[in-house]
Amino acid sequence: MRCIPGFVGFNEREEKREEIQKRIARARRGDAEAIAFFPTMEEWRSQIRGVLNDFRHDPQNGHMLNGVSPAEAWNAELLRSPLDKLADEERHVLATHAEERSLTVRGVVIQPPCFKQPLCYANEATGQWLKAGVRRVVAYYNLHQPELITLSDLKRQNFIAVKALILPAMSASKEQLKAVATARRGHLAAARAIAGEIKHRITSTITRDTGHDDATRELGRFHNAAVEQHNEEETDDQRMVREIRKLENTLGEPAKDLHTLRRPGQYLESIRWKREQRHGRNAEMELNPEA
Repeated sequence: MRCIPGFVGFNEREEKREEIQKRIARARRGDAEAIAFFPTMEEWRSQIRGVLNDFRHDPQNGHMLNGVSPAEAWNAELLRSPLDKLADEERHVLATHAEERSLTVRGVVIQPPCFKQPLCYANEATGQWLKAGVRRVVAYYNLHQPELITLSDLKRQNFIAVKALILPAMSASKEQLKAVATARRGHLAAARAIAGEIKHRITSTITRDTGHDDATRELGRFHNAAVEQHNEEETDDQRMVREIRKLENTLGEPAKDLHTLRRPGQYLESIRWKREQRHGRNAEMELNPEA
């Protein structure tokens, strides 16, 4: 890599780091000659790829490789021991976010790293578990989709999917408030007399086994189905937003801020009605242009 312009590698005296820093300072000030001295991101990527490729095929005389190149050693090892890939319903075993949690009258409380405040998960199914005496559960969740989790008992034999009770601070619609209230009532209906909450340490494990039993794969299938259903619901919301925007453009209506709109479904129906009324007037004028 020493031949690549801008390299300031291992020895500052030999690599003339001070001179390179001066060029960098000139380039930051917009000096065209200094800017042209350094490779672009595409050129740098191509040169790094070439350096790595040369190293990969360069025979090594150390104790581990003993005269062969890293690429040859890698390919030979793959022939003896191919890489294993987990099936889709088994990939959840790699998740480090499988935590044993308490099930209380509040539901299951988890604070994902990407949220400032803890999230509460509860619905009618968690209430039934609470009524049946289940106090400890295992929660599986994805950091990129923490609003939906899968819960199982400690034996990992029964599974339920639960959404977080999340509401916008200032712009919650009537439908959102109703959905959260329904989930909370469903959880408390089966265990109104049970109170108390015990905090426990987080347990997080990771498993890299190549083979798993039927119960493990069944959990994966259940979890994937719950995630797919959640994504379909999110897609329905996105479809509604696209239809609203299209109708607003067609009717010449000003685009409203849907984040602050309390009843987006009712608003969609109203602009659908406006479109039908306009089409009706246009059709009448075509039939009776003198009207």
